[in-house]
Amino acid sequence: MMGASHPHELVQRSIELGYSSLGISDFDGVYGIARAYRDLQALKKDDHQASLRLMYGAELHLEKDHDLPLLLQKTLILYALNHQGYFNLCRLITHCHRDGKAYGNLPLEHLLSSPVDGLMVIQPMRGVIRFSQYQDQNALRKYFKPLVDHFSGRFYFAVSRLLHQAEDRWIPNVLELSRFFKTPYLPTQDAFFARRQDKVISDLLHAIRHNLTLDEVSDQLFVNSHRSLHSLSALNRLYSDIPGIKSALKHSNHLTTAFSFDLDQLSYHYPREMLPEGYTPQTYLEEQVWVFAKDRFGDQIPEGLIKLIRHELKLVAQLKFADYFLTVWDIVTWARKQDILCQGRGSAANSAICYVLNITSINPDHFDLLFERFISVERGDPPDIDVDFENARREEVIQYIYQRYGRKRAAMVCNVITFKPRGAIRFVGKALGIPEKIIDHTAKSIKGLSFRANSIHESIAFIQENHSSHLDPDNSMGHQWDLWAQLAEKVLLFPRFLGVHSGGFMLAEKDIDWLIPQEPATMPGRTVIQWSK
Repeated sequence: MMGASHPHELVQRSIELGYSSLGISDFDGVYGIARAYRDLQALKKDDHQASLRLMYGAELHLEKDHDLPLLLQKTLILYALNHQGYFNLCRLITHCHRDGKAYGNLPLEHLLSSPVDGLMVIQPMRGVIRFSQYQDQNALRKYFKPLVDHFSGRFYFAVSRLLHQAEDRWIPNVLELSRFFKTPYLPTQDAFFARRQDKVISDLLHAIRHNLTLDEVSDQLFVNSHRSLHSLSALNRLYSDIPGIKSALKHSNHLTTAFSFDLDQLSYHYPREMLPEGYTPQTYLEEQVWVFAKDRFGDQIPEGLIKLIRHELKLVAQLKFADYFLTVWDIVTWARKQDILCQGRGSAANSAICYVLNITSINPDHFDLLFERFISVERGDPPDIDVDFENARREEVIQYIYQRYGRKRAAMVCNVITFKPRGAIRFVGKALGIPEKIIDHTAKSIKGLSFRANSIHESIAFIQENHSSHLDPDNSMGHQWDLWAQLAEKVLLFPRFLGVHSGGFMLAEKDIDWLIPQEPATMPGRTVIQWSK
């Protein structure tokens, strides 16, 4: 909840402004980059002229100082130049969360002893730059020297002009550091929202994050709305009189060409523990399918089932999904040996392969079921074999998977919990300082309204009209009713926290950090990746 715009809003605004590239970074994770990538691909389909490139990174806390004002938090922004850099970034992020979900942090000593090939780093014009103990240039130089050396020419200081004395007073210090270390500075917007009018959402989310009212956090809010995306002409005006700007812009443009990584370079392979030596996933799957078919039917395998199996195996080979079937089969086989009740369901019931391997119990040959509903060349998506395990023993299966494949190669899929209407009403009401009695009554009344409201605004308007006489007899709320409704609508679908997909697992042939970082779940003994299903 640090940013006040969704990934698609940042991507859309960047295209509108004619940007050639955009850096995307979350705090202590890569939670939003997959959405940004997906949104950009969708926009490019509609606008073939769009040429925006995304650069992927994360802003990492170096200490557990998350409760301090944002401008005083000790952070560094790391961007992946290539796939090796992305892997190193993911490993650092995973280490950030070694002690739990909250307060992810990467000790400076660990960063300085870790591989950083393929990574560039930016010191924002926040954090240590503003610490009182570092106002002496010698102290700043001593602090930054190990970082500058460790990143070997890939360490940069950010200059962000925000047209406010409290912000721009730090520019001379940054320029002096840049000159001392002979490293170009980077002019950056340090944007936290797409458009200037989104500043109100930024303030609101900041108050919600700290569970305080806007008045109580007023000294921690951004001083103006300039932490948004600006037009290219506005940027030229903003930075034109900063010393060395022409050289800085030239270097910045050159730097963007050094980024070769994109998410479409990520490839995924299932584990191969179950493969005997000398087998490929496809040959082993084919062998086991016919062995199990013979065990079930003897020498009298129905002709219709034989045709289905051959057809399915051909498609599985074409789409290279054999290792997925083997992975699910391995887990189900173990569960049945432990007398754990389990049953495949959904479109997997259309599969003859799943049937003969005892993953499902329905013979598709008896019901003329269409396998292409489960897998098709046209869709090309991996199949989704849903298996239900008895609730009382599901945790045994989860821990078996962790034990079988190891924590570095197995993690559960997260579920992003977003603001829903009742939660939005409560949190926004608290931030606005609305009396708890009114908040509580309004939130509880939402589901029980006698009419079908199409929006939070309609719901609150109904309650104001019909209940304000006893909730707010002196009309102290005034126009706050409308403001409350408008802002509650705006925070809908913003993420609140990460949950765990009840049965979704990612299993990989090599460390998951090649694909995405992971962090501990709230429930002990579980870890989750930072992307949702």
